[in-house]
Amino acid sequence: GVQTCALPIYGSPTVVDAFAGGSWRTVLVGGLNKGGQGIYALDVTNPNDFTVSAGNATKLSMWEFTDANDADLGFTYSQPAVVKLPNGVWAAVFGNGYNNTFPDGRVSTTGTAAAYIVNLATGALISKIDLNTGLTADPTGGNRPNGLATLAPVDVDGDFKVDFIYAGDLFGNLWRININAGTSGALTTTSTRIFSACGANACSATNRQPITTRPTVVRHPNGNGTMVFFGTGKYLETSDRLPKTGGLQSFYAIWDKVPTETDATKALVSRSSLLRQEIIVEQNFTFVEAGVSTTHPLRVTTNYKPDWNTHGGWYIDLLSPGMTGDSGERQVTNAVVRNNRVIFTTLIPTDDPCRAGGDSWLMEFDAVSGSRLQFSPFDLNNDGSFSTKDFVTIKVDGKDVSVPVSGRKLEGGAAATPSVMGAEGQNEFKYISTSGGVEVIKENPGTNDTDRQSWRQLGR
Repeated sequence: GVQTCALPIYGSPTVVDAFAGGSWRTVLVGGLNKGGQGIYALDVTNPNDFTVSAGNATKLSMWEFTDANDADLGFTYSQPAVVKLPNGVWAAVFGNGYNNTFPDGRVSTTGTAAAYIVNLATGALISKIDLNTGLTADPTGGNRPNGLATLAPVDVDGDFKVDFIYAGDLFGNLWRININAGTSGALTTTSTRIFSACGANACSATNRQPITTRPTVVRHPNGNGTMVFFGTGKYLETSDRLPKTGGLQSFYAIWDKVPTETDATKALVSRSSLLRQEIIVEQNFTFVEAGVSTTHPLRVTTNYKPDWNTHGGWYIDLLSPGMTGDSGERQVTNAVVRNNRVIFTTLIPTDDPCRAGGDSWLMEFDAVSGSRLQFSPFDLNNDGSFSTKDFVTIKVDGKDVSVPVSGRKLEGGAAATPSVMGAEGQNEFKYISTSGGVEVIKENPGTNDTDRQSWRQLGR
């Protein structure tokens, strides 16, 4: 049978059509999250093989890569991605996950963070990228093991082959891994740390911000390099359920200019070079339409504009107005970039068993600048349209100003990444799984939304 079937399987697997083992197959690649230290691949091309039997298990099972293959593989929270390498080989790529020093007889001696590239057809290791940031690199000095979150492969030149992989680790480092193939087809990789997430301009032992989400990557608006979006914080250990553990957390957009591989010093972006946006208002606002009043907890943020001659991106601290230090709020779900907006949910955990896992905010900003949008993303007065009636009035320099909001508190508690459904007329819908159920929010698709006009096949 399939070895991983004996273990609990958590998280979403990746299912793709890929050229593996000399033919096209539909391949499912998944990990075990807290269920174990392994990545597995199944051939799910033929639905007739899905019935339970020993023979079908043999047909479905392609390979398994575990800490028996490499002791630096931890509990596999990293969701695998399937890519075509520069040399034409199809591969699964994944981070090593967490707690690879767990005493199970196959213990990492370094506690390092690492990325793996394995042959999709056979599971054979093609390349291991050891980032050399393990026990001795723990910024707290506590000799904790490091680990990589889910990787974000990127094709920047449109040839349908991966050029870079972005990833964040538990110590707050954002990495870019360059992938190249020489004339002989041999694969070469080079890793560069491009940012260190810290709760202040100067990093210290106490203010490192862990990255546990998959970075979201888009082309920079001026055409030079990429914008890499990610939040910080973790929700993995028992202590993480406490409201205030881990320090101040933030959401970042880092401009990676993709310098030459030898230009590592210029590659590193500093927090001090980023434009700072802020949450300036957080309160309940009431809207009245046709005699019916509706009250929402809402947030308003700043609308500063970056100067790309000096700024290396932008950030916003997850901190309510008037608070300092650790608010307990963190960003532990993948962000979505859609129609020039970056969209994500946050988490404020609780150890109160009656509060549905905590609270979450749905936040939306202009992706390029991090500023609040120029239009209302939400129909807050429930009149079926998006207009200035959905704006709120706040004080700016002592004057009343009507502005759109940037965030609304969700009703159902702790929330996952939103799933976005296509527009219905002038509406789009976000389906958000929360600890209290599924919350559906009707939203403004924005002025640049055109829906799908055509499609083309990108490759096989």
